[in-house]
Order: sequence, then C-alpha cells, then structure tokens
Amino acid sequence: MFRVILLRNLLLALLSFLTFSPASAQLLKNGPSVFNYNYIDLLYLDSDGADGLGLLFSADIRDNYALQVGYARLNEGRLDADTISGGVAYHIETANYQGKADWVFDLGFQIADVEGIDETGLYAGAGIRYAVNNALEVNGSLNLSTTFDTDLSLNLAALYEVATGFSALVQTDIGDGTALGVGLRFYWR
Repeated sequence: MFRVILLRNLLLALLSFLTFSPASAQLLKNGPSVFNYNYIDLLYLDSDGADGLGLLFSADIRDNYALQVGYARLNEGRLDADTISGGVAYHIETANYQGKADWVFDLGFQIADVEGIDETGLYAGAGIRYAVNNALEVNGSLNLSTTFDTDLSLNLAALYEVATGFSALVQTDIGDGTALGVGLRFYWR
C-alpha cells in the first residue's frame, strides 16, 4: 500500500511541475493537441509465449484529458490471464516540435486474474507521441505497473494510416518480459 501511495504522489508532483511551474513553459505549449485521443485499438498480443487479444478504448473527456479503458485476455495452454484497466491520460502539445508532438502522462488502476488469483494495482506512464508525417506516428513511453510484481517497462509503437480513420498499429513492451502487439486503431470523432 505504501508504494502505491508513493507512486501516486510522485506522479501528481510531476504533473504539477509540468503544468504549473515556470520551467514548464520550455517544454509545454498551450493549445489543442495535434493528435486525436478518441480511438479504439484492437490488438493481437504475444507476451512471452502467451497470446490473445487486447482492446483499448480512449475518449477525450475535456481539454487535455482522456479517459482510457482496456481489456486483454492471454492464454498459454491451459493458463488464462485477464487484465482490465481504467484511468486518465493527460496530454499536451510540446513546445519544441512545432505541432508534431504531444507529451502524454497516464495513471490508473489494473485488475488482473491469472487462473483465479486476483490482484489489483496501479499503472502510470510518461511518454511522447510524434507525427513523422501525415500518415506515420511513432511514440514511446516509460510505464510502471504494480500488479502482481512491480514492473518498469519501455513501450515503443508505430502507427501508419491505411485509410481515413484507420491506422495499422505495431507495438512492443520491453520490461521483465517482452510483449508484441499488432493490430488496428479506429479513430472516432
């Protein structure tokens, strides 16, 4: 419980610094995001031999904030694992990349069920989305999860627009284990 409170307080302090301090003017820009945060991701996931499907829903709830809800089901032989997550992402355009990048910070809860054993924890992340051109986006984030075993991981992803409102998505998580995701993102609104 102590590490959950400590993690929450550290993330809130970082967000406060980035959004309210004079030093933040060097990193952040006021104004709307260049990215759409209203989307649904459908992914095939492979995590250290276990595979399955993942779904992530994101919706802007007000300026610079998005609500995110996710579900993943992985199995390996007779072993099944379900994960449900929900939280809030804070996003703001970077000042240094002239309308091509957003800083993204997220915080939320996770519930994991592995063969009837339930565990609840927090997740937190900090990263950047960058528009290489009109069709290609790359992003990266550093993520911390406290479910079962505290894990710090690096997430790297690339999205390529294949049709209006649809992007092909490839991502990898590198941490205690390695995971790969391949799928499609549908933008709504």
